[in-house]
Amino acid sequence: MNKLAPIALAAALSFSALHLARADKPGPDWMPAQQVIEQVLKSGYTQVTKIEAEDDRWKGEGIKNGQQMAFQADPKTGVITTENLDLPGPDWMPAQQVIEQVLKSGYTQVTKIEAEDGRWEGEGIKNGQKMAFQADPKTGVITTENLDEEDD
Repeated sequence: MNKLAPIALAAALSFSALHLARADKPGPDWMPAQQVIEQVLKSGYTQVTKIEAEDDRWKGEGIKNGQQMAFQADPKTGVITTENLDLPGPDWMPAQQVIEQVLKSGYTQVTKIEAEDGRWEGEGIKNGQKMAFQADPKTGVITTENLDEEDD
């Protein structure tokens, strides 16, 4: 009986890995990528520079009104559900000032900062732990933070 346990565990892990690998692939009822791009272009984009199936939706990047944007689209209709500037906007606080603001909030080091999905995202060290944070693009105030478990 004990000899079957490792086999059952291996089978379960293989099934889980297969399920996870499929999580970022379009489902059978999803609109094809080309049709999503056509829908996005109809909504005011002049160019789509990236599109991928991720987290049960289409995620992409493109140019709208002369600015680099990040968007998410419904997987079945291609309708944009969210969009944000993908690069710092003219009214955004500069990265250096965001870092200063983050350090004032208890971080001892900032190891990464980038404009992402309409906000500043970064990583740093707080209370001796590696943390991931998001900050308001105009004020630099941290809006969310949590343990950065990505590298574990």
